[in-house]
Amino acid sequence: MNDLFVLISALLSLMFLGCGPGVEPQGELSTQQEKNIPPDDWSNGPWKNQYPTAECVAVIDGDTVDLLIDSNKTIRVRLASIDAPEPGQPFGSAAQKMLSELISGKKVRYDMTRPDKEGRVRAFLYVGIDGKPTDVNLQLVVAGLAWPADSQSPDAVYTTNYKSARQAKRGLFADSRYVEPWEWRKLSEVEKEKLR
Repeated sequence: MNDLFVLISALLSLMFLGCGPGVEPQGELSTQQEKNIPPDDWSNGPWKNQYPTAECVAVIDGDTVDLLIDSNKTIRVRLASIDAPEPGQPFGSAAQKMLSELISGKKVRYDMTRPDKEGRVRAFLYVGIDGKPTDVNLQLVVAGLAWPADSQSPDAVYTTNYKSARQAKRGLFADSRYVEPWEWRKLSEVEKEKLR
């Protein structure tokens, strides 16, 4: 019984362990995510035909981009499974800057999901970093610049990395007055000004 308590305590401690900047995403990948992220080569193999390529032509905010597809059509895409701070909200520009550094002007692979309740196109985006595909949406969560959107999160890896970022006070979690974007949108302008 005592061994079971020690094991459970150790597992819980590992789940909430914070880490410093440049941390790799934590948690086990689900079958869905293993399918989405190719194990080997970014440019070759069956994965390259599984998800189409587009060019990021604009970063609108911390979780919205414009993608050029088929060389002639631009679509606006919200990053699936996350919610980043709004423009004008503390850390909104930091989230937009990180997203821009990751993908602006670059080729990305995208995996469309079902539209959100407002009918907006949503997608998981992947970009090649050091020859390997990187889940762009997850990187914003790891950096503490986005929350997992629970209703759309494909697996626990987003939640695990959100908890780690919050525990380590990365990104917006360094400010004890942080407000979730869905709550920020409900605030009056006077209330928002007090938090800026």
